[in-house]
Amino acid sequence: KDGTTSLMACENRTLGGDDRCGQYIILEALKELVAHDIKPYVLVTSDEEKGCIGASSFAKAMPTNEYDIKLMIELDRRGANDLVYYDCDGHEEFMRYCEQSTSYVHNFGSYSDICEFCPEWGVAGVNLSIGYRDEHSEIEVLFVGQMLSTIEKVKKMLTDAKNLEQPFVYIPSKRSFYNYAYGMDDF
Repeated sequence: KDGTTSLMACENRTLGGDDRCGQYIILEALKELVAHDIKPYVLVTSDEEKGCIGASSFAKAMPTNEYDIKLMIELDRRGANDLVYYDCDGHEEFMRYCEQSTSYVHNFGSYSDICEFCPEWGVAGVNLSIGYRDEHSEIEVLFVGQMLSTIEKVKKMLTDAKNLEQPFVYIPSKRSFYNYAYGMDDF
C-alpha cells in the first residue's frame, strides 16, 4: 500500500539483515565507486555481537592509521535515516559532513565496531542505518528501499571524501552517551 518493499523472515529463520545488509551495500557501492577510480578500504569483522571481538583484535594488530583513511563508515545500524557517532560526536564538522551527505539524522547507539577503530586510529566514524528492524528474531524485516537508499548515501559520502585533503580526526564527545546510558559517567 505505501510503496515500500520489505522482506520478512519466515519458518523460524532470520534474514540476517544486521550482518548481511551492510556487506551487500558495500559490494553494490564498490561496483560504481571502483568504476570511477574510488577505491575505499573495506574491512569485514566478526563477532561484533559478542563485544566487537574481531574489531578489537584488528585495531590492536593495526594500531595506527597507516593507510591515510579520511573517515570510517560502518553499515550496521537498524532502522532508517540514522547516523550514530557513538563517542565521536565531538567533531561538529564531521557531523555536518555526514548529515549533508546523507540527509540522515543524528541518533544514539550503545556500542559497535567503530568504537574500537576510531579512537585507536584517530579517525572520525559514523554508523549508518541500513533498513532492517527486529534483528536476530523470527519477525525480522528488511525494508529494501531503505537499504538501496543507503547504498546511494555511501557512494556520495565516499565520492565526496575523495576531495578531502585531511582526514576527519577523531574528537571524543565531552560526555559519553554510552557511559551515561549505563550509569558510568558523572553528570
